Amino acid sequence: MRESAAGTAPPGLPIRSTVEGVTWPVFPEPAGEAMLAMIWQLERSERLPANRLHALQLVQARAVVRHAATHVPFYRELWRGLDFDPCVDPLTPKRFAALPIVTRAMLAQAGVAAVSAVVPAGHGAIQIGATSDANGSTLPFRSTGLTQFMWRALTLRDHLWHRRDLGGKLAAIRRMPQARIEESNWGLATASLCTTGPAVGLDIDHDIVDQAAWLIEQNPDSLITYPDNPYALAGWFNGHGVRLPRLHDVRTISAPVTPEHRAACRAAFGVSLVDSYSTKRLGYIALQCPAHDHYHVQEESVVLELVDADGVPVVKGTRGRVIATSLLNFAMPLVRYDTGDHATAGGACNCGRTLRVLGRINGRERNTMQLPGHQRRQPS
Repeated sequence: MRESAAGTAPPGLPIRSTVEGVTWPVFPEPAGEAMLAMIWQLERSERLPANRLHALQLVQARAVVRHAATHVPFYRELWRGLDFDPCVDPLTPKRFAALPIVTRAMLAQAGVAAVSAVVPAGHGAIQIGATSDANGSTLPFRSTGLTQFMWRALTLRDHLWHRRDLGGKLAAIRRMPQARIEESNWGLATASLCTTGPAVGLDIDHDIVDQAAWLIEQNPDSLITYPDNPYALAGWFNGHGVRLPRLHDVRTISAPVTPEHRAACRAAFGVSLVDSYSTKRLGYIALQCPAHDHYHVQEESVVLELVDADGVPVVKGTRGRVIATSLLNFAMPLVRYDTGDHATAGGACNCGRTLRVLGRINGRERNTMQLPGHQRRQPS
């Protein structure tokens, strides 16, 4: 793997060989070969000159726009009044910016008209999911095998960026279908390629005291949870003078991270908090830089715009609405989709990666809830 800006190479992937009697060079299974090929591409694209990267994005965005204009009734009607034909005319940056911003309400009203009538065969099986808003209403969406593959590839990129020891134990405290889970590997991102350590899970509904006792029992190498949770756990661990001796990585998902979250994590556990920004509809939008607290947009998967209330792009250091275009979802295209989140525009990063920078994710707040008897829980 490429040497990092810090000058030390990340540990090699513990790739699993599937050919009997051959341990080196490693021959992974076909799905693992595809994942390695994607990681090879991602390692190179993240350091392309920015203008080259954005030119490639525009080429792929044109393919998505052309597909949407041809096969999705919602977009065909929405773009009817444009002064160019998205099915035929080249997609320039100016024309892309002229496409109307799409909201959740517009997609809800469109219903099945927002779904592609045709999906190219190579995109894999179509999967149906749903997202909910603050009012509890749900909105169905569709993804493909290809978008799920990219989700896994970007998860692996995050592991490599932050040099995680995949042979260690991963603990997850989040919303789960069962109270406790035990698995032999870290999940779909590594299953086809790597031999990993075990993974254990605890549903977030458990009280902080119960969570702390579980973590002490499990003694994990890596923890993934929601941002307010390690903040609350830090208070318990600091108050009791207890440490997790093997813990070297705390990852957070699904909610904004504050400087207070990061400081508490460092004080209680002696490790930095590593955040990521994703949505069910779009997959990963941004991953935290391995050298800084800011984020790199995953530009191989999404075109991200930050705009003000009038739709004008914001400048560095300014907060804006997150408008995103999925570059790979041909089952239910999202073109200039208003995520409902806000983020702060960043500047160039000195880590060597040319992927666009977000200084902070300001989006929706989720807090732990204080219950009678001093119990603290994460609301769903």
